[in-house]
Amino acid sequence: MPRIEGKGEFGHARWRLVYAPQIPSLLSLDPTVDPFKSLANNISSDTEVEVQLGKRLLASMVRQMKDSEMATRWTLIYQLTSRLRLLLQSAPSKKLLFEYSGTSQN
Repeated sequence: MPRIEGKGEFGHARWRLVYAPQIPSLLSLDPTVDPFKSLANNISSDTEVEVQLGKRLLASMVRQMKDSEMATRWTLIYQLTSRLRLLLQSAPSKKLLFEYSGTSQN
């Protein structure tokens, strides 16, 4: 399926929107189950919204729909220094991480 992506800038803020529907390969479907029912149950779609505010703050939201269930994941990244950043993530489990990189991320 085609991936649809849009992006733009407004002042110092950048945004990106991605929509990517996914249909499984016909070879991965179970031959003992009705192929149309199996295909309908395995179609998924992902939507991702990412907003960068200045050089230090990045927020993203990912929504994934599969089998009639919607899962949403929020991420907030704050660049403390060129090598150290703070990551706050809502799913699959809530976590707060400090990430250090051996190389500068400028």
